[in-house]
Amino acid sequence: MRLLSRLTQASVYCGLFDDADRTSAEALRQADESADLELITEALGARQLARSGPDDVAELRHLGERMVVAGAEAGRPDVELRGRL
Repeated sequence: MRLLSRLTQASVYCGLFDDADRTSAEALRQADESADLELITEALGARQLARSGPDDVAELRHLGERMVVAGAEAGRPDVELRGRL
């Protein structure tokens, strides 16, 4: 899952947006199945990056809300802040 999150980041920075969308969705799916808060926060961050366009406002809001909750549950103010931004 961490590899998929990193691959998403690399894909975005290389302009491979379709690949980033696919890998971020899979990373988040796997992270959700694992229920590991650390993996979930990484996957949420990757998904936020992949879906950061102007057409993705509704999904970004949902991802931000999830990050706020995950950050609070994990005691990670940095994750909570990223969700609020």
